[in-house]
Amino acid sequence: MLPQLHLTMSLPFKVTKMKNKIIILSISIILIGCYKSIDISYTEIHSQSNNPLIGLWDGIINCPDCEDDKYRFTVAIDNINDNNTNGTLKITKIPEQHSYILFKIKLTTNNNLIDIKTVGVIEEITGISGTFWCKKNNYHLNFLSNQKMLTGKWVSSSNCSVFNRPNTIEIIKQ
Repeated sequence: MLPQLHLTMSLPFKVTKMKNKIIILSISIILIGCYKSIDISYTEIHSQSNNPLIGLWDGIINCPDCEDDKYRFTVAIDNINDNNTNGTLKITKIPEQHSYILFKIKLTTNNNLIDIKTVGVIEEITGISGTFWCKKNNYHLNFLSNQKMLTGKWVSSSNCSVFNRPNTIEIIKQ
């Protein structure tokens, strides 16, 4: 008669396997908890029926001479009057979307022409890639007749060179 062979798992193997699962689960929970949403939540955009610029605008800036060719370009305008314009501009790296910069903006209008200047950084996340963000930027946009789209270009920056190839911005009212 042949001896029977019984395989059993030893206690240390089970404990180690369980410890690994707990460690992986703990790390996952920590990473999920630390994840910061890149979407801007604008809960206090005031409705001004006489100014169609008020609101959230979102789209793309195509920039062939930048670190990446495309960036998400989000403008929130919550108040426009003669003395003060309140708003922000968020530029997000595509496709990773872990790198972004959030600016305070000064906005001036002249008929259908809009000039957006970044006047201060609210938050800057460089992400894994160590993204370099241009600051003190100036953008010229045209307010199209349908009042749902702004198009234009990035015209200057204090710490980035003038671009050799044309860049374009297209953002749509949300």
